[in-house]
Amino acid sequence: ITTDVDIVYWYPLLDSGVNSFMILDGYVVVMGTRELSGGAFTYYPRRIRWTVPGTYSDFSGFGSGTQDIPGFGDFLAGEVVEHTGVIFEKGGIGALNWTGETDPTAGPIWTYRQIARGLTTISNPVVHEGAIWFVGNTGLLYRTNGIEAVPTGGEFDLSKFTEFPPTTPVQMVFVPATRQ
Repeated sequence: ITTDVDIVYWYPLLDSGVNSFMILDGYVVVMGTRELSGGAFTYYPRRIRWTVPGTYSDFSGFGSGTQDIPGFGDFLAGEVVEHTGVIFEKGGIGALNWTGETDPTAGPIWTYRQIARGLTTISNPVVHEGAIWFVGNTGLLYRTNGIEAVPTGGEFDLSKFTEFPPTTPVQMVFVPATRQ
């Protein structure tokens, strides 16, 4: 993100452990930022920053802002289900909701609550039919609606394979034609 004068914020969307953003209730929300401070970039792994509502690049006008989210570990991915941003992080899964406030000086714009501690994703999250589906670090297929994360109960279980490493990424795809 640049201004006419200099670089103010840099969002590491391609070349770091944090590579996620989401569009939530009219805001572009980026997660994990590098921000220019004292001539050098500082990395904030638990910081979210959002745009002016209805814009995709105005991170400095009225209604935009920043908020440090409590917890530990970098953000891995973010997806939206209904009006909830689900944030997958190294130490768990959380939910982000807009409070209805638009003035960041009046109070928090977003509320954050933890959905699951210790459970994280080793796959790309896939949104389908009002839920987010992902392969958890346990090897099981999970579903979250932004309120809770539960195993699907099917036969999918990567931990049955002896070569299953719980830190190796798994690619997940949903094919609408076959509903699989």
